[in-house]
Amino acid sequence: MSKEIYVDKIYLKDSNIETPSSPDIFQEKMNKVQVTMDCNVGNKLLLPPNYYEVILEMNIVGKHKDDFLYVLNITYGGLFNIKEHTKEEQKKALGVDCPLLLFPYVQQSITNITSQTGLHPAFVQPINFEELYNKED
Repeated sequence: MSKEIYVDKIYLKDSNIETPSSPDIFQEKMNKVQVTMDCNVGNKLLLPPNYYEVILEMNIVGKHKDDFLYVLNITYGGLFNIKEHTKEEQKKALGVDCPLLLFPYVQQSITNITSQTGLHPAFVQPINFEELYNKED
């Protein structure tokens, strides 16, 4: 039997945005917006031996000069059945492959939500989850 990762479901688990400088910030001309991001990956075994929930959390902060434009916290979850993997392969699938499958949904939501603030939308560049995974080991 071959190694497989079955995606059972991908879903928005939580989302919160604040625009602390609005409406005053709309009076300023903004040429440059600084966007910073923080990313966390987690997982939880739901049904042994290989059915997991994988969580991708991202925190996005948009600033102009010293003003906070928006602060977005967003969490996506996915249910994954990881078959025929060794323990080490399963650990890597949970830390790299599953977040890679969740990322486009998170990325699109970040752009959509921040564009609804009336400010410059955030576009999150692709993330190297393998590099993040290797840093944790």
